[in-house]
Amino acid sequence: MKPILLVCWLALVLLSARADQWTIADSLAEVGCVGLLMLDWSQSLDHRFRESNTVLPAEPNRQAVSTYFLSVISVQLLVARLLPNPWRRISQMVVIGVETHSVARNWQLGAD
Repeated sequence: MKPILLVCWLALVLLSARADQWTIADSLAEVGCVGLLMLDWSQSLDHRFRESNTVLPAEPNRQAVSTYFLSVISVQLLVARLLPNPWRRISQMVVIGVETHSVARNWQLGAD
């Protein structure tokens, strides 16, 4: 549990840093990133299916899944805050694209 708290604390402290002006469009893209990551997280907790994420074991426990997704969300937020545009927007669109594919694939396989 301590690593999760450390990652969250670092993310909160470093969120005040930014490479350039943060816009409403940046916030909306970030909401999309985090929302899709949270959907994927909830689908990964569904133990009716084997996990296809190569970073996680085939049948991860709740703690492994939660640690992974909290870490990914924290790092994604940090990277978005530190990158200048257009790199920030590119990274956000990559996350949105990857997560849209993952969530859609999970739904096709029957995850809620």
